[in-house]
Parts: sequence; structure tokens; C-alpha cells
Amino acid sequence: MRNRMFAVLVVVLLVVSVAWAGGEKGKKDPASQAAKLQAKLGLSDAQTAQVQALIEETHNRWAELKASGQDKAAMGEAKKKLKEEHNTRLKGILTEEQFARYQAMRAEYDRKKRSKK
Repeated sequence: MRNRMFAVLVVVLLVVSVAWAGGEKGKKDPASQAAKLQAKLGLSDAQTAQVQALIEETHNRWAELKASGQDKAAMGEAKKKLKEEHNTRLKGILTEEQFARYQAMRAEYDRKKRSKK
């Protein structure tokens, strides 16, 4: 009986930890981010593929930047430049209306993020 309870506990902990880890991973996954934008902005399949590729590239460049070990000021400048480049390229993929809605979504996200601090 004791072994059975232990086995059940292990299975429950395993399921919970996998679900928790998967939720965090999905949050930053380029495919899920592109799918979310597709749903919210009404992107075509072609736009979604382009947006996903852009997100993947931006994530890779961000990871390289973080690994570079630059000082805080240099990182801030590099982050700002990367964000500007990302938005410029995104603007070329989206229609004017889609980009305006994206900017509004982004502003709301930033506002919520600041209010949590």
C-alpha cells in the first residue's frame, strides 16, 4: 500500500512538473507567439510564417546578445536597436492596420508589465 501511494505521488509530481515546464516554454516559443499574433491580428498563413521566422531570428540574436557579457549600458543600447530592427521588419510584413493593432497590443502589454513592478 505504501509503495502504491509513493508511486501515485511520483506520477502526480511528474505530471505537474511537465505541465508547468511546458507552459513556460510555450510562452516563449516562436511558433506559439506567431499563432497568437495570427489569431489576434488576422494574419495570413504566409504572414504567419514570416512572423515566426522573424521571431526566431530575434530570439537567437537576443540570446547571443545576453551571452556576450556586455555591460548594462551597452546591453540597453543593443536591446533598443534589436527591438527597432524587429519592429521595422515586422512593419514590412504586416498591413498598416495590422501593425497599428500590434502596436496597441504591445503598448497594453508594456503597460501591464510596468504596473506589476
